[in-house]
Amino acid sequence: MEKNSIKQLLMASNFYILNKHLVKTLGIETAFFLTALVEADEILADKNGWFYQTIPQIEKMTGLTKHKQTNCINELLILGILLQENKGMPMKRYFKLDYEKIAKLLSSHKKDNSQEDREGDSKEEKNQSAREGDILHQESKKIDSKEERDLTAREEKNCHLGGEKIDTNKELYINNLDKKLKTTKLDNIIGIESKSSSSSSFENSSSGEKDSVYQIKSALENYGLGVETCRNIMELVKNGRVNFERINSVLGVAKEKAWGEGAIYKALRDNWEIRERDEKVFSEKELRKKLSSKVNILLDDYEKGRTNYEAMVEEYLEFSLNPIFSENLKVEYYEKMRKASEEITSKIA
Repeated sequence: MEKNSIKQLLMASNFYILNKHLVKTLGIETAFFLTALVEADEILADKNGWFYQTIPQIEKMTGLTKHKQTNCINELLILGILLQENKGMPMKRYFKLDYEKIAKLLSSHKKDNSQEDREGDSKEEKNQSAREGDILHQESKKIDSKEERDLTAREEKNCHLGGEKIDTNKELYINNLDKKLKTTKLDNIIGIESKSSSSSSFENSSSGEKDSVYQIKSALENYGLGVETCRNIMELVKNGRVNFERINSVLGVAKEKAWGEGAIYKALRDNWEIRERDEKVFSEKELRKKLSSKVNILLDDYEKGRTNYEAMVEEYLEFSLNPIFSENLKVEYYEKMRKASEEITSKIA
């Protein structure tokens, strides 16, 4: 490879540099998306800070699909970092970044890190105790495992003797079985608990507390959150800042609004006020009327040259993302719009 080619390959302009604080707070995809917008802002923004970017262009820059872009945009809009407006003829989607809020986000993260540094020494001592506790716990598990094997052997033997002694150690067997059932996949991931907590503290918890922790871990596992986010949430649980009901409520809203992991954690940590909407139930006739009205408006703009085909389809897809519409209705009215637009094009030609 020629010298100039290698130089071009290694130049800074060929790489994205991600801020570690943003990645930890927002997640890698949202941080990457924001970084790409900052670059676009530098090149394309007008005097008021607004710039225009299409979904295909952002996907070309970042590799993020339309669905992932929508999730990133929603999270940044919720945090107030990103502003969005649809304007112009034909209608286009414009963005604007609020750098003051980005600075506050980074500043708050640095404060959190500073607090963690001050607590570092005491945490190290606790970690040492935790490691010692883990060793004892592992030894205890080995003993429990041997007891279970011995118990199984005794039960099999008692069955052959007529079954009179089957219930002798039934309570121990049920307790051990209950302990096995009340675990989740997260329990098998090293480090899912906070680094400052120990297994012995959980063993000393009441039955109700153990059930609550099991419910929380199951909810996090079923939602599909990453290990690091789960660990941070479990730290909030340990400190008494959130409980199962609050976590379940936030996860419900997050699923409805397509929040990213960063927004979910911040909603729990910062105690965002969350109001779950009372969803109105629409009849199929009402849903068809909504889609039909939107399609007619878009086709009218297309016919009169106020928008192009790509922008028309993009706006329809954004409108139809509303969960009140079924997939069948979305596809049906998309096909109607596509065929009508072809007829308009043939007339113009």
